Amino acid sequence: MIKRMIFSKVSIPLSYSSIPNETSINRDDLCGEINSKYTLNFPIHVLTKIIKNGIKRKEITPNSDREIWPINITTKGKARKEQYIDERDVEREITFLVDSISTFFKEKDVIVEDSKLRSSLLNFIDKNTYQLIDHCFNDDEIPTANFEDHEKLLILFILKIEKSKPEEYNIFKKLFLGSIIKSILHFSEKEVESLLSKNFKKCKIYFDANYLFSLLNYHDKIYCTPAIELFQMIKSYGFQLRVYDFTISEMAHVLQSYLERSIKYPKSIKVNSLYSHLKRAGKTRSDIIDMIASLEDDLHKLGIIKKVTGIDLEDYQPQNFDHQSLLTQYKPHQSNYYRNHDIALLDKASKLRKSKVFSFERAKYYIITSDYKLSKINFLEMGHKSDNSVSEIILDRIFTNILFLKNPKADISINSIISLYASELLVKRNIWERFYDILKIAKEKHNIPNEKIANLFYQNFIEDQLITISENDVCDIDESFVLDKIEEASKVVTDEISEQQIEFADTIANIEKEKDGEKEKTLFDIEYKMSDESKKYASTEIKKLKIILLIILIEIIVSSFLLKDIIKFNSFSLMSLSRYIIFVFDVTIFPIKKFWDKHENKLYHGKLLTFSQFLGHL
Repeated sequence: MIKRMIFSKVSIPLSYSSIPNETSINRDDLCGEINSKYTLNFPIHVLTKIIKNGIKRKEITPNSDREIWPINITTKGKARKEQYIDERDVEREITFLVDSISTFFKEKDVIVEDSKLRSSLLNFIDKNTYQLIDHCFNDDEIPTANFEDHEKLLILFILKIEKSKPEEYNIFKKLFLGSIIKSILHFSEKEVESLLSKNFKKCKIYFDANYLFSLLNYHDKIYCTPAIELFQMIKSYGFQLRVYDFTISEMAHVLQSYLERSIKYPKSIKVNSLYSHLKRAGKTRSDIIDMIASLEDDLHKLGIIKKVTGIDLEDYQPQNFDHQSLLTQYKPHQSNYYRNHDIALLDKASKLRKSKVFSFERAKYYIITSDYKLSKINFLEMGHKSDNSVSEIILDRIFTNILFLKNPKADISINSIISLYASELLVKRNIWERFYDILKIAKEKHNIPNEKIANLFYQNFIEDQLITISENDVCDIDESFVLDKIEEASKVVTDEISEQQIEFADTIANIEKEKDGEKEKTLFDIEYKMSDESKKYASTEIKKLKIILLIILIEIIVSSFLLKDIIKFNSFSLMSLSRYIIFVFDVTIFPIKKFWDKHENKLYHGKLLTFSQFLGHL
């Protein structure tokens, strides 16, 4: 079925449409025709497979009984050829989409020739498959960190048409899914055969923290949607889902830092940061405590089981010091705690497989990540690129494309391609944090009035300014830059007091009271420990009660037999007694789980209240 779908969607239309109706054609001429019509170097092994299948279906006939080539198309083949969308219909759809994009650009005062728009559109779609081809990161094909010509506006157009213009959206989606399927033409014969005919065997999937945050909806929608879609595809294959205990520890550590770090993130500016999203979602200290406390349970509900390693990220000693130096090279600004997590993940990755694997289906372990640099280290620096083997740590969007190729019936949205460059729609985290830190210093140094700083946030002025700055140009943000932007903002502000200005009065206040934020963080840590201790206390007490109840039940049952003094314990009566005890325990304990949960919750809140009252007296 998969094989038929892939060939029918891409390969057969390309090849059949290039076969003349009345004359025969040889292999090289057919390849030339395909290349001339579609500017595509069609692989010989794919073309040969299509023609052999066509001969079996009597849609193609060879001129000789001994040789496949040259060939003719039969009446049945011509009928099938006519079923496919005429290339003129495809052109009409693309032209319609380009016209719609052009209209949108003009509304934004951007004028671009249709030929240039068409080229940008198709190039943008093909970028999604660059990393899929050869399962790797080819240095000459990798997309740049920033948008190229007009691609940021193109993303905004896609986001707009998703709900308001379904016809245009569906055309774009067809082009996007078609580009994934078309990428199979770049694979070797062995890779094509593997994708089309082989299945995964008892494969375990481990998840990295960044992907799990998206899966749990802790990131912006543009990241969460493709993460959820990939997870549904993964579940459909029956993979065993795992997460390392130190990854859960890292996630808890990230959330614990929210109160301390969230001071820097205003609600009205969209920064590409977990903390910015949580701030815009209105998460409070108590929300974060609940999120940390339920983290493991939330993952378990999704079928993701914790793998206990005992690794402590506060004091982790690398098993391979090369991993430490690589992370220092690729992520020079990463803190020790998070670097230790990535080192531990690389250490685990290097031991997951006993030998190299050269097809996706034969791999028994994968680590799924959204971290491009981490996956690049694994692919480039751990020997996978040099020998064309399959990486242990694989980028989430690459895995999405692979699973889609194996099952083109899967419904995936174009958020996958949008998320590739979603950071360009948000202010980059390091850009915002540098601006914020320099603004705080400049305010104190030059005694800048709060009103002038508030002007920066009028009608998203500073967001529009910062969103265009590349991560490579972060050093351009200095005191002079900040002061210039304050003056520019003052010139465009009207007398109208907006809600944003009011909100940023609070932001300015935060700049002045970051020491209070440190106190809040201390209180948060205390409350989190109180919550954790209360949870452990309640769980322990419930276990004690259950054991006591079980002992009482056993004593009652045994006593009843002894009192009768009639029954002599033989193997039969012992078995009966055992079954009776199990039956009673099953009837009286397990069906009343809600009772135990309610009682455990009561113990938890009681203990928490005791802690809180104690804290209140301090």
